Amino acid sequence: MLTAFVHVGVARTSRTRAEEAAALETALIDALREAAPDLQVGEASTLHLRRVTQRLQDAGHAQALPERVWRLLRGIAGDGRGDGAGKGSLGLRRQDRETVRVTLQRGWSDLAETAQRRRSGAQRLLDHLQHRYQRLSMRNVDLGFAGRQAAGHPLHKAIAALSPGDALTPHWPDGRGELFNQAGQRVGRLAKGFKPPEGMRCHAAKVLAVVTWGRELSDPEYQAGVKCDAWQVVVPELTFAPDGG
Repeated sequence: MLTAFVHVGVARTSRTRAEEAAALETALIDALREAAPDLQVGEASTLHLRRVTQRLQDAGHAQALPERVWRLLRGIAGDGRGDGAGKGSLGLRRQDRETVRVTLQRGWSDLAETAQRRRSGAQRLLDHLQHRYQRLSMRNVDLGFAGRQAAGHPLHKAIAALSPGDALTPHWPDGRGELFNQAGQRVGRLAKGFKPPEGMRCHAAKVLAVVTWGRELSDPEYQAGVKCDAWQVVVPELTFAPDGG
């Protein structure tokens, strides 16, 4: 079981923290390489944690601390252990609180590339975790939207052409959600009372279902605006992401 704590709607969101960590790790790898550019695979050198931490802070990474640098080193050391060789990018042996014996187990360029692949995968996972997927019910949509158009209106044909899973484009003019097909035709509208989760915006949608509705099913107060006896209603699945993320 994996438990992940995702920070959304706060000053330092998970995205911000991930970007800071990625920049710090990249700078750390550069510092390691610059300190021992000729180090070959299998060779070792001694790293002074406080010295490299100070160097990173001087380069603008204010969040650099010795213990955080150590955690980053351990992450780099684990890169690639799942491949055929079964070795990580670095071998680490802590000699005391201040110094670490670092053995290079992958060439500098390969080490940096492997770390970058890990960070890219972590970013994709974070993006997924920050998203919220919501399957709407019929009470969340404007059931009479297509019914307010005559039977021959192009809207009915556009809705009939949709199938579950088809991509939709969401728009939120005046705070009320509208749904468009890939041809740019408006094919649905959300209920007036439906709002995105706080601090989030809808950035994707797809067809969850297309259901049939009609005059006889509509509440009496809405029947005056109905212009056909039966019509179809698009019920969507929406994807929300942090506002500004």
